[in-house]
Amino acid sequence: MLPSGHLCFYSPYPTGSAPVEERPVKINNGLATLSKESRTCATCHGSSTVDNHFEQLDAFVDLYNTKFAIPAKKLVTAMLANGLLDKTKFNEEIEWQYFYLWHHEGCRARHGAAMFAPDYVHWEGMYEMAHRFYIEMVPSIKESIKHAREAGNTKGADAVEKLLTDTLESELHRWYLGKEPPKFWRPSDDDNHGWIFNLATIAHGLEAFLAVLTLFVVHFFNNHFRPAKFPLDTVMFTGTWDLEELKEERPEEYERLKASGELEKHL
Repeated sequence: MLPSGHLCFYSPYPTGSAPVEERPVKINNGLATLSKESRTCATCHGSSTVDNHFEQLDAFVDLYNTKFAIPAKKLVTAMLANGLLDKTKFNEEIEWQYFYLWHHEGCRARHGAAMFAPDYVHWEGMYEMAHRFYIEMVPSIKESIKHAREAGNTKGADAVEKLLTDTLESELHRWYLGKEPPKFWRPSDDDNHGWIFNLATIAHGLEAFLAVLTLFVVHFFNNHFRPAKFPLDTVMFTGTWDLEELKEERPEEYERLKASGELEKHL
């Protein structure tokens, strides 16, 4: 599956595109803007696989937009409007940090979500975006607020500080201030049922281990290590069986073939 460019860079902020609030349709709400890509995927994959992929992709892009892209853009825009940034583009650190958040880590993560690449979604994407936002952008904004106050731009500093505070006080960011994160983040929270899936994963893993063990002990031993078969059962290559061996190992089948007259056809 090779999505077109607008799918891989599906975001509120690629050049010339509309903000997320103005997107014409959600993927899981009609597939209008992605019908061509969906048809391409459906040539090889089932409809449920295709629908689930695009629904997951849309949810991921919405998370990226809601948590990082939109708040970061609002903060940078507010800094520019309130005199905490000058009019020259890319001559201040915060502008580069925002660009990396959108174009490098953000682009990588969205592309990974579109192309079935979980490593690029998480470690090369959301993980680095979080580091860029919390460890670089937020301190840079705080430093700019401090410098603005020292320079006498109290009104601009207050406006940007309020926006930053509102952003960090929101549900997806308040953990940064040492406050309670969304309950679904912690296994110990009352409304978290992740332990059920953890147990299911363990049980499934044990079941798979037992299946492999059974396969080895029963199948592998019977067809390779028994004295009559060692080093291997050649029936897998020849497609034929010795008559005496059939009598010994498949007596019921031997009698059935003999009674029906089928046995003579195979001799």
